[in-house]
Amino acid sequence: MKDLRVVSTPEDVFNLVCADFRALDHEEVKLLSLDSQNRLLACETISDGGVGIALLRPRQVFTSALKNSATFIVLVHNHPSGNPEPSHEDIVVTRRIARIGKLLNVFLLDHIIIGDGKFVSMRARGLLSSFKF
Repeated sequence: MKDLRVVSTPEDVFNLVCADFRALDHEEVKLLSLDSQNRLLACETISDGGVGIALLRPRQVFTSALKNSATFIVLVHNHPSGNPEPSHEDIVVTRRIARIGKLLNVFLLDHIIIGDGKFVSMRARGLLSSFKF
């Protein structure tokens, strides 16, 4: 059964997943798949371990998103260091995924980075454009 709760802000995303990241000592990436009305279809871990966001493959993202018939997606990952500021690699990979998503009509709404109980929304920072929550 699908969750279908509406995810309409970066705070909604943080509140949904923050407990999952609280005790991790390694980087993990989750993908939220949303329908055309921002209802949650799935929340899945797509990368777990020491891989890091720089090595996240778009194939991992879009295999999951397409399987869930997502219209919109949100990436979320943690920084075990506690500093939620996006790295250069975070920005590069996020923009690549956004470009590929446009080609597939699966649009990246945001990329949230969590660290030490805080979060940064890359969209709020102006690092992504076009679609909004």
